[in-house]
Amino acid sequence: MRTIILTINIFFIFCFNLTISDASEDPMICFDNVMKYNMCEKARNLQEELAPQLPQHLSKTLILRSVSTYNNIVILNALLLYNREYLEETLKTYNRTMSSINAQMNDMTKKTVCSLPFTNTFVVLGGEIMFNYNFQDGESYLQIEVNEC
Repeated sequence: MRTIILTINIFFIFCFNLTISDASEDPMICFDNVMKYNMCEKARNLQEELAPQLPQHLSKTLILRSVSTYNNIVILNALLLYNREYLEETLKTYNRTMSSINAQMNDMTKKTVCSLPFTNTFVVLGGEIMFNYNFQDGESYLQIEVNEC
């Protein structure tokens, strides 16, 4: 079952990436910054730099799987190596809630993006970094957008 869900997710990611092309770029979005940089081009450059390094283990329970772009947004897809049930049970053990871990994930993601010079600069200039976190069974967990540092 898990293999089928992962295959379906990969198929949809592939199809989504095929539908996005340079022709779909919105000049109002791409150049909507003080410096008038083409942030859509900067997003593609960032994607091209990151893609050869993937997949990448960020921790023992987190893998950065893929990167894509849409206009001025760099979209990073991350896989958590556990399922929702495991997370909820672990949180109960430590007397924590899903909302508290969600807030912690949001904070950690934003701090990481804003602490790395290349992603910080990208965001400050008008780009956006979006993280899609999924559980190992394919279930979507969190989508975190960083559009300011």
